[in-house]
Amino acid sequence: MPKNTSITLGDQYDAFIQRQIASGR
Repeated sequence: MPKNTSITLGDQYDAFIQRQIASGR
């Protein structure tokens, strides 16, 4: 279960970073 949560958090974090980069650009 912890792994699944970690993956989910990582996916959400990655999307957030991508959004920030896109906004900065």
